[in-house]
Amino acid sequence: MRSFTAEGILLRSYDYGDGHRIISAFTREAGKIKAVARGSRKIKSKFAAYLEPASLNIFSLHSKKESGLYSLTGVRPLATNGNLRSDMRLFGYASLMLESVDIMTAENDPDLTLYSLFTDALNNLSENEISGTVWLFLFRLLKASGYRLEMFNCLNCGKDVSGKAGRFSFPSGGIICAGCAEQPPSLKISGRSLGYVRRLSEKLALPEEAEEEIGNLIGKYIKYELGKDLKSTEFIKIFREKCTFRT
Repeated sequence: MRSFTAEGILLRSYDYGDGHRIISAFTREAGKIKAVARGSRKIKSKFAAYLEPASLNIFSLHSKKESGLYSLTGVRPLATNGNLRSDMRLFGYASLMLESVDIMTAENDPDLTLYSLFTDALNNLSENEISGTVWLFLFRLLKASGYRLEMFNCLNCGKDVSGKAGRFSFPSGGIICAGCAEQPPSLKISGRSLGYVRRLSEKLALPEEAEEEIGNLIGKYIKYELGKDLKSTEFIKIFREKCTFRT
């Protein structure tokens, strides 16, 4: 028998059996976990109000094994982050972070540094610091997962490519300048977007074109390495021109 509590962000949930749900959460103590929330789809469920995407909770968990699917026995909310769900564009960006963490982390593998980066990014997003927050976090998530992308210097000749157009080589995991032959498959990226990548930590407002180009590069790279599409990128595109917010 194993029972413990863990602080974590709820990534997603899906229906399971008659009236139940399975949740996926990224926790400080145990990394990503999956748990059965029994009866959580029923009207009188004590869990239903707290099992929303991007909510920060203390989860009470139980398992007969050291790993695998847990049973959720209790939830204590710390931050509902309801504003991230009330604004559809904010929710699109939050969904992109939640989906990326779910795809790129292994179960029962705690990472305190990544957990801190994740919660900080969601807090910044909640405060409407949109432009650099999400893309900076995704680059940091890739790095934490073992994919350290070279976005500043040409992988072939070492020249500084910031502000200069180049191509991103998927096999190499970085930028190849216009004067060097890239290894296919690759993706063209403008000098302007490369300049913004270098300045993401400054929380600048990214132009729509640069944001779309950077997001396209990250999505295609994750697809190349993991074989999985980031579905949330399409959701963001739908609301890019329909919603406005402070940056």
